[in-house]
Amino acid sequence: MKTILAGLSALLLAAPALPASADTASLYGRADGVKWPSLSPSGDRLAVHCAPEGKASVCVFDIANGGDSQYIPIGEDYRLEGVYWPNETHVIINVSQFESLQQVDGQKEYEFERAISYNLKKSEATLLMRDHGYLLDTQNVVSVLPGDDRNVLVLAYTQTMASNRGGMGSIMPGEGGPAWALSTNKVNLNTGKSKRVMAFGPSTRAAFFDDEGEAVAEIKTTARTDMLALEAGGKTLLEFTSKGSISFRLRTDRASACRSAEPMPGVSFRSGTAIHAPLSASGRLTG
Repeated sequence: MKTILAGLSALLLAAPALPASADTASLYGRADGVKWPSLSPSGDRLAVHCAPEGKASVCVFDIANGGDSQYIPIGEDYRLEGVYWPNETHVIINVSQFESLQQVDGQKEYEFERAISYNLKKSEATLLMRDHGYLLDTQNVVSVLPGDDRNVLVLAYTQTMASNRGGMGSIMPGEGGPAWALSTNKVNLNTGKSKRVMAFGPSTRAAFFDDEGEAVAEIKTTARTDMLALEAGGKTLLEFTSKGSISFRLRTDRASACRSAEPMPGVSFRSGTAIHAPLSASGRLTG
């Protein structure tokens, strides 16, 4: 973990600002590899994947006032996977890195998926959930917690109190196990430190959330079968095989109590993957 933290700290030192005198439209047009545009909540600034030096970076443009544009370089060892705004002063940058680690049964390579909070006012970066050791995936921000600019809610597999027999130390096993369970964690955007909010049961494989970060439905394994069940409000809405994938949409009332599930192309759950899916204010499954 120290290797990753040290690498990210060196990677995201105070980033230089692009020249203020340059025209924003000109800068945007000249930025190589521009993709994934993301507007700030106010609509005043635009964050994009860019490569002005031929390397993956994040560029933040002041499109409303023509102020300084910020340039956040990403190191060569990291793959940039996305950028978005939890509030007006921070961007969250998703990166991944392959790292080879020595285990009891030999050297193994893992892909670590990380979320970095970058404070645009202070030009400071921190790794979200940095206090949880070698978790394979800490990118699942399920809510930006409206009304709370300091924290976001992250869904991740974290260790339970059960012993991790046959596991891999502090590394999340690929197949989970009794020592690991999904939990939601309130994570500070400036320190990266987390506080557990809720732990799901060991049978929960995925969860669906409303905009406030409240879980409204879960996908669970069923006892002694290869079936999975979509449950909400204490009821089983549907069951489906854990082999292959299924696509569906959830509908809720204003109290976020799920009423029905129906097929929907493009949104799927595949066995063996831990997913989260936020719900829009209307209760429809989003993204």
